[in-house]
Amino acid sequence: MFSFFKEKSTYIPQGGITMANIAYKRVMLKISGEALSGANGFGFDFEVVGRIAREVKTLVDMGVEVGLVVGGGNIWRGRTGEGMDRTTADHMGMLATCINALALQDALEGIGVMTRVQTAIEMKEIAEPFIRRRAVRHLEKGRVVIFGAGSGNPYFSTDTAAALRAAEIEADVILLAKNVKGAFLLAMVVVSAIGMVAGLVQIPNAIVSAVPSIKPIFMQALSVPMDQIFSFDMVVVVFTFLFVDLFDTVGCLVGVASKGDMLDENGKLPKAKQALFADAIGTTIGALIGTSTVTAYVESASGIGEGGRTGLTSITTGVMFLLALFFAPIFTSIPTQATAPVLILVGVMMASSLTKIDFNDFTNAIPAFLTFANLCDITITVLFLANL
Repeated sequence: MFSFFKEKSTYIPQGGITMANIAYKRVMLKISGEALSGANGFGFDFEVVGRIAREVKTLVDMGVEVGLVVGGGNIWRGRTGEGMDRTTADHMGMLATCINALALQDALEGIGVMTRVQTAIEMKEIAEPFIRRRAVRHLEKGRVVIFGAGSGNPYFSTDTAAALRAAEIEADVILLAKNVKGAFLLAMVVVSAIGMVAGLVQIPNAIVSAVPSIKPIFMQALSVPMDQIFSFDMVVVVFTFLFVDLFDTVGCLVGVASKGDMLDENGKLPKAKQALFADAIGTTIGALIGTSTVTAYVESASGIGEGGRTGLTSITTGVMFLLALFFAPIFTSIPTQATAPVLILVGVMMASSLTKIDFNDFTNAIPAFLTFANLCDITITVLFLANL
């Protein structure tokens, strides 16, 4: 963050950075509500809130005058209020931004930064009303000013409010701290494009292709001779797939449920039997049609992180996989170097619930260890393939 405020020259005076060599004297920082929730996806991650406060304090110590506009997406978004009057929904979103503003104010004052909250909707018991000259005077005195309730008008985003407040306080620059949607997809596209230009990745010879026929493998499981079905080799195969599917399924199911805050107060997954039964049906059908074992529920930690909580998420994922079959030439041309970081990050997100495991309880510790060992093996394999 410091580089935004230094002069373009790389030279830093012996006395450190001072107002004389600060490029921007007054800045407006727009923080999305989702940024405050961190990996939780909802509410507050107070480690993230504290880190933002410390970075803002660094700017204040440098002599930069800082104004803040914060969104409310970690609590409520007006456009997601289905069936609600849009004005009412947007007013609820404005109140959410005020909650976030107070949280940031508390974090900043906790580390010694004088802070004022000004809101576009008057709530004099907890914040000042927005008055332009008062806000500018606060900034001149070295106080951080957090602007809540957006612009006070429905149908306008907090990004618009940030631009408006920045113009009103005559800020030199606006900085946006947001969770960028599709960043990993964009990164994969860029890496693949660079590889194609450099000749390291084969350019696809088509965009759409026919879906491969499953006729050679369809229902082949029923044609296995009876003597092979009851052989020792088949027992080993069945036990291996049962072991892998059981621990992979249970591990992913609990990990995703934990990420989505679907566990009850005892850390148990409601309707776990129904979920495992659905997985068994999917695995059996997949085996009969000749594919690999199928998981009937969504394993995507990123999908859960984006708010997916219902069967619609699973259906959407399934439809996207089905469409991907028709665009196989494009997807098969994406190099492992582009997909490996995303897979590793998803693995890290899945492993984040390990801190909640009671390793003194072997009924929990042993499955968790085996699942984590499998995850490490997959990660090492991905890294190895990425370096080939």
